[in-house]
Amino acid sequence: MNNIGVEITFPFTGISAQCHMPWFSLPSKRYKDDGVLTAQGQQTARGLLREIYEACCFYEANEGSLLAECWRIRKKGKWRLVWQWLRAADWLENWFSAPLLVLIGFLTDWALVDQCRNALEERFSRKLPEDIVRNLLCLVEWGQKNAKELETCF
Repeated sequence: MNNIGVEITFPFTGISAQCHMPWFSLPSKRYKDDGVLTAQGQQTARGLLREIYEACCFYEANEGSLLAECWRIRKKGKWRLVWQWLRAADWLENWFSAPLLVLIGFLTDWALVDQCRNALEERFSRKLPEDIVRNLLCLVEWGQKNAKELETCF
């Protein structure tokens, strides 16, 4: 097996990470053999779980700053972010996948999540799991939808 994934269940929940091993290395390494995790699989799973735990601790300690950064990014607007993402892509090297990437970028939130994830990494020098970035963007989206109600409360 060349894919492995873990999800943290305590003290945080709903955050996962995956790792993929290229097919050409399968003759010498595997994450799973005959349905049992190999030593390589156990080591990788421990590493992924450690990364998730550290990212969740970082998120918990810096939630306000992370939300503010995601709010700033989201305020630019989804289409502007997608356009920036498309402009920044190296199309000379990836011209053959351009139509698919454009469709994915415009029809899903993948480009927005990717842009936000990269901006957070640039600002905080830490790559957060996609699940955490999606949670942050959901909180920002909720805040934008309920901003008027929130203003009347204060």
